[in-house]
Amino acid sequence: MPDRPNILLIMTDQHRGDSLGCAGHPRLRTPNLDRLAGQGAFFRNAFSPMPVCVPARYSVITGCVPLAWGSRGNGGIIPAGVPTLPAILSGQGYRTALIGKAHYTGPADQCAALGIPRFRYKYGFDDVLFAEEGRQWRDGDDYEAYLKKVGWYGWQRAHGIGNNDVRTAASPLPLKHYQTVWATDESIRWLHENARGRPFFLMTSYVKPHAPYDPPEPYDKMYDPLHVPAPVGGPEDLAGLSPAYEHERKAYGWNTLPPQAHLRARAYYYGNITLIDDQIGRLLATLDELRLADNTIVVFVSDHGDLLGDHGLYFKGWFFRGSWHIPLIIKAPGRLQGRGVLDRLTSLQDLMPTLLSLASLPIPQGVHGADLTADLDAPPEIIFGSYEPAPHRLHAARTARWQYVFHEAGGFEELYDIHADPDERHNLAGREDAKAVCRDLRRRTAEWLARLGDRDSLDAAGDLKVSDPPPAGDPPLTRVPLGLRPY
Repeated sequence: MPDRPNILLIMTDQHRGDSLGCAGHPRLRTPNLDRLAGQGAFFRNAFSPMPVCVPARYSVITGCVPLAWGSRGNGGIIPAGVPTLPAILSGQGYRTALIGKAHYTGPADQCAALGIPRFRYKYGFDDVLFAEEGRQWRDGDDYEAYLKKVGWYGWQRAHGIGNNDVRTAASPLPLKHYQTVWATDESIRWLHENARGRPFFLMTSYVKPHAPYDPPEPYDKMYDPLHVPAPVGGPEDLAGLSPAYEHERKAYGWNTLPPQAHLRARAYYYGNITLIDDQIGRLLATLDELRLADNTIVVFVSDHGDLLGDHGLYFKGWFFRGSWHIPLIIKAPGRLQGRGVLDRLTSLQDLMPTLLSLASLPIPQGVHGADLTADLDAPPEIIFGSYEPAPHRLHAARTARWQYVFHEAGGFEELYDIHADPDERHNLAGREDAKAVCRDLRRRTAEWLARLGDRDSLDAAGDLKVSDPPPAGDPPLTRVPLGLRPY
């Protein structure tokens, strides 16, 4: 057992795949992650199959796309009988822990029997310390308990910005009490107490750089808004596309934001990423201090991206690159060491089988992901994504050259030539010379959904289902302006 590799899985929330120095970002400073990428393998074409928090995170620990068990929203549970990565590793003698954001929900009956809130369900982890962004009003989480202990409870929301808000402000919390630092401190403490005698699996999960964009001092001043890259395109890119895009812009009030607000959001977003990078440096230094680095697999990944104003949009859930492209770095001594940049297309469900393979453990039957170590240098082929419940389902396919998107509501199609148009600003669907490509990718997407068992997304002929288009005109004001929430 001592010869089995340890696993440190570091996860961020809503972190764009291009927002790393090693990804070629012209301003962002991430020296520790850049160094990790150079020591291991940097998968620069990694994507989230369902680019919202909950299903993406379920993909990480199950190796499956939650569409297979009927989950299409940002919620749900992992069904009984679906093996999870922490449960498998615990069964093989690993000490397992999750510190930070889980965003899981447990089965109501089992949680009631255990006498715990549903967000505290462990899904196989031995130890848990949760930070759920203040969403657990009645019960509170472990980070909130910490803030109460040190006298700073409530200050994490004193700037008045909600979780899904593009406005910006520095956090009122001192740096040492900010969630990113708390999760790192607790992870280091856990390593000192548990990283001897048997292998460990530690998942350190940061809630940032997810909105609100509120880095603490001095990270709020680290990037000048006047000198960060501007968003790609603007709302003019959405002309002729599904009206759903413009509905969301107006429902959240993004159409009211001046250009300066977009730049400031990006500057604060980058500040939180550099803060995370600094804390990752502390985690890696702890592995060195404990003489564990030579036998520890280190993974860095996120659940999905953030459009950050690209095409006039924010957050996730769409299939523009900024939303579903994610960072993925794996360093595994002896097997994924010094491989550098890899081009193969990969998706979150590949992570579980890859880690089990690196630990020399069998991969369960029924997982959808691939063991990336089996053919690291495979050329990019195709990956798929899908999200939203009926009648607004979105489906996507991506190859080395093409990005295809299908909107069930109205049957709107998008096709982008990634070679000629890497920013996805010029929709080719509908052009005569693009019809064959659209037909092929639409067919392959339908076949992928059928393999997952998602027959409800298909019509009687096995093609992607089409429903009524979104209503014309402005959307009803069903959301609080600017995405403000009471947490």
